[in-house]
Amino acid sequence: MSPFFGWKLDLDWSGILASANDSIRQDGNEFFMVVILFMAVKGVLASMAGPAPDYDMQRILATRSPREASLMSAWVNVVLMFPSYLMSTGIVMLALAFCLPDLRAMATPDFEKILPIVLTRYVPVGVLGVVLAGFISAFMANFAATLNAAPAYLVNDIYKRFYNPGVSGRAEVNLCRLASVLILIVGIVFGLLTTRIIDVMMWLAGALGRRLRDAQPA
Repeated sequence: MSPFFGWKLDLDWSGILASANDSIRQDGNEFFMVVILFMAVKGVLASMAGPAPDYDMQRILATRSPREASLMSAWVNVVLMFPSYLMSTGIVMLALAFCLPDLRAMATPDFEKILPIVLTRYVPVGVLGVVLAGFISAFMANFAATLNAAPAYLVNDIYKRFYNPGVSGRAEVNLCRLASVLILIVGIVFGLLTTRIIDVMMWLAGALGRRLRDAQPA
């Protein structure tokens, strides 16, 4: 009943949904404080470094003045992002209230099916349309930002910097278009082959962990 936690998540689902305990351990989410610390350190370092060349930078560079940039950042992070967190929390609460019998009925509970079950069974028709529109908008925003940023990294930060510093502007544009198509194809292939979101998250976290380990001095 407490929102606080220690080094471990310490959530005991015994008597409610015992398989959740196994899922937390198997997915590597037991040491939840480590995740929080990584997020906190990343936020501090990002703030100290100043504006980063990430997706927000695309929106900042599209503004006409520092005042507009500040208003844009406030609008995105406070007005637009906060309701999405509330919506996600509401879906979790509906799942806890109504979906436990469905999960207990599964031989091996698939927690990634909770969202479709909640949306199809427990959300009214009109509200369901608004929720789906919000999810599609969030997907398209992330999709467009990633697809626009990745070619710039490949062409400007890698190809132009290390292989062909004298490349012309027209060639850069054409290479970015080609990179966009290739990245889109690779993303579609990954999406078709992926069966569990947590597997992708663990793969990314494992790759980052190995990279940090390899970077340590001997």
